[in-house]
Amino acid sequence: MFDTGYKIILYPLFKLCEKDKTMLQLKNITKDYKVGNEKVHALRGVSIDFRESEFVSILGQSGCGKTTLLNIIGGIDRANEGSITINGEKTEDMNEKRLRKWNSSTAS
Repeated sequence: MFDTGYKIILYPLFKLCEKDKTMLQLKNITKDYKVGNEKVHALRGVSIDFRESEFVSILGQSGCGKTTLLNIIGGIDRANEGSITINGEKTEDMNEKRLRKWNSSTAS
């Protein structure tokens, strides 16, 4: 096992309305990679809700999992464990076509 010990900080920068509904929910997201004979924990138990009209900054040291988190949110990569809900729809219930549609809508 290899653990970097780094932390990701998800910081809400600006909220337009406290009553905005949750558009993206991450619950206990875990992502591990195998590097040689070692298992690297890129993300361990990340949970956060993103609401409509909310601006969020993702901060952290190099190698802490920021890009991995964004790739999972964007549908480029899949988490090993945990659930992601987008506008009430769980990504694990989405087929590849639906996931690609979500991916292309987030990239534009």
